[in-house]
Order: sequence, then C-alpha cells, then structure tokens
Amino acid sequence: MVVSQERLRYQKQARAILQSEESYALAVRRMTEPESVFGQRKNNQGFRRFLLLSTEKVTLEVGCFPLPTIY
Repeated sequence: MVVSQERLRYQKQARAILQSEESYALAVRRMTEPESVFGQRKNNQGFRRFLLLSTEKVTLEVGCFPLPTIY
C-alpha cells in the first residue's frame, strides 16, 4: 500500500486547524445560531432561491417568508 506524503501533510495541517481555539469558538457559536432551523423551514416550504435581485428586494422577499412566533 502506497501512502502519499503530501496527503498526510495536508491531513495533519487540516487536523491542527480544526483543533485550534479559533475553530472551537466558531463551532460553539455555530451551534447557537438559528440558521439550521431557518434552512429546514425554507426547504420544507419549497423555498429554494431568491427570485429578486438587490439587497432591498431580497430583504422584502425574506420578510414575506412566514416564520413561526415563539411565545
């Protein structure tokens, strides 16, 4: 079996980056953000892409998307 030394070097580098303090802080922050819930809800209602261009129109389109109210 032949092992690529370059692949092992990249693998070691990626592992070091993923185990750094900065990566850990990003992962913790990502766990608390509601992006996944928003994405799942969009997918369930068939919302695949924005139909309008420009920031103002996209903001309007997102505003029309019904989100549940949490009491």
